[in-house]
Amino acid sequence: MNKGADGKKLKSWGCVIIRVCSFARNEIRWQRLGYKKVGFCFEETDRVRHMYFRSNERAESESVAKEIRPAAAMIQSLRFQFVLLLGLWAIPLWLHWGNDGIWFQGDSPRHALNAVFYLDLVKEGLPNPVEYAHQYYVRYPAISPQRYPPLFHLLLAGAFAVFGVSGFLAKTIVQLFALVLGVYTLLGLRRWVSSDAGIVAGLVLLMPGIMKWSGAVMLNVPALALGVACLFHLRCVLERPDSSSDYKQLCLALVFAALSICIHPTVGVVIPIAGLWLLLDRRWRCLLNPRVLAVVVACVVTCGLLYWLLFRMSSAQFSQAAVSNQGLESVLWPRFYLHAIPNLIGWWSIPAVVVGVMWLLMMPRTRKDAIRIVLASLLTLGLLQSIWAKDERYLLWACPAATWLIACALVALSGSRLFGGFRKKVWAIPVVGLIIYSTYYVAITKDKLIKTVNGFTRVAEHVIRVAPGEPVLYHGTYDGTVAFYLRCLDDDLRQQLVMVRKLQLQPDRPAGKPSLQWLADKSRERQQEISRNQKWIAAELRRTGCNWLLLEEPSGGKGEALADLLVTLAESQKYELLEVFNVDMKSRTRRVMLYRIRYQEAQGQGGTKRSLPMQLEGRTYWPVSSR
Repeated sequence: MNKGADGKKLKSWGCVIIRVCSFARNEIRWQRLGYKKVGFCFEETDRVRHMYFRSNERAESESVAKEIRPAAAMIQSLRFQFVLLLGLWAIPLWLHWGNDGIWFQGDSPRHALNAVFYLDLVKEGLPNPVEYAHQYYVRYPAISPQRYPPLFHLLLAGAFAVFGVSGFLAKTIVQLFALVLGVYTLLGLRRWVSSDAGIVAGLVLLMPGIMKWSGAVMLNVPALALGVACLFHLRCVLERPDSSSDYKQLCLALVFAALSICIHPTVGVVIPIAGLWLLLDRRWRCLLNPRVLAVVVACVVTCGLLYWLLFRMSSAQFSQAAVSNQGLESVLWPRFYLHAIPNLIGWWSIPAVVVGVMWLLMMPRTRKDAIRIVLASLLTLGLLQSIWAKDERYLLWACPAATWLIACALVALSGSRLFGGFRKKVWAIPVVGLIIYSTYYVAITKDKLIKTVNGFTRVAEHVIRVAPGEPVLYHGTYDGTVAFYLRCLDDDLRQQLVMVRKLQLQPDRPAGKPSLQWLADKSRERQQEISRNQKWIAAELRRTGCNWLLLEEPSGGKGEALADLLVTLAESQKYELLEVFNVDMKSRTRRVMLYRIRYQEAQGQGGTKRSLPMQLEGRTYWPVSSR
């Protein structure tokens, strides 16, 4: 009996202990929630009231979200935003539909022709690439494989091998890279700004800079797309703590950085930008991972070997990246690129960019991203301003950065108190901003920046028809474009284009280095010298033995003295004008004239020269053999 009484007492004391512990646990829980104990009761504090109002506000916003769910869910969905991005991408495709992509004379046709050269080189079996390049240049003197990294040219050569050689195809490859740029902008805005901001990603494709250069066969847009991909994957690394770094994302960032440099060297600013971001977040230890180190070594060796070969073949090209004291002094005020920014993003984009920067700095969640963007922009301006070569297309980085900040400005506007009474309609603010800015960009670009050079296909077809397998003299601004289209129709490598400006135009000056300043002097003292050199040029043309001369009609501007001289020579020597072609050049129409040159001393010989040699680097090279 005593044992049973003792057991009951222990059981009752156990219940008391359990109740006391439960009460203590509840007291701790209420105190954690912000209540204070007064006797055996708990009273509300300011923290509890604030949490209560926050919960009411959250519940109210959730109810509003439920009311606007159909429209907002569609706007915020990734599928809808991607389809919208494709629709906005169709706008530059449509505006550039009549553009063959070879309009930027100097570089565009040479990039396309370099791809054709690599394709022909592979077909020949790579016996002696340097020798083959010299011979190929004699036949089509517009290739420059030693001046640019070859990655884009190799990609384009692969496309030519599958679909055939075409300027339209080359332009399409560039526009596909522009789409890649838009996709990475979309993913970044959704991930680090908001799901609403992704709807604005397509603006990057309509900004004047991207709109202009995505319609030309140039290296800048493809290199920019890969550079933005590098920064996207690097930002994915920075969003996670150092203890759980995503090394796969870091390896992808390194690979995309190397690929961008293998397309165009000025995009190499992505390397110091990435280093600066890692330094700001104190994340350099992630580079010590064995897999990351292996990727770093592979990228450095590949890029280093590539640029060492380019330097060995064309060291003069690297002088464009020379840094001078004047360039360093201008870094503090980079006037050239500050003037270029409005041309790249539009004047009315600047207020939205400023608002976006302010919103990023005010929000604790995005403040570090604002610092990253500002420092990356300053670093890019400083590096590009310090080198000798300057062009607005080197600063195409401004377009994705401006798109990002415009999206932030629209998100800040939709979340402001100005529209507190219209919460059911705030989802429409990014849509309205997209419509306004896309209309603005199309309006300022469709007439001024959409350039075309069309009609040279007819010129090439006519030349091959009337002069099959014969060398043709050419002089004009668009000599590279003529060379590309002549090669497009010459699969057997039978034609040859000879540049008049590369001949020996003065008695004591070697061929290939003519100086034409003396032709611009129209004073009386120079008349006899001009007449004497006119006879020399006529004799030089006769020496080539070419029976055909293609000549762009001079427009009367400066620097066209040689074209004026050739027109005068054609009239005095009675060259036969066979055909006149009207060619669309950058929204203008110019005439290209085809002359037949008849030599009395050659009429009895009954034959014409089928190929001409050229002096290159002290050696005589003949054109590459026909197939």
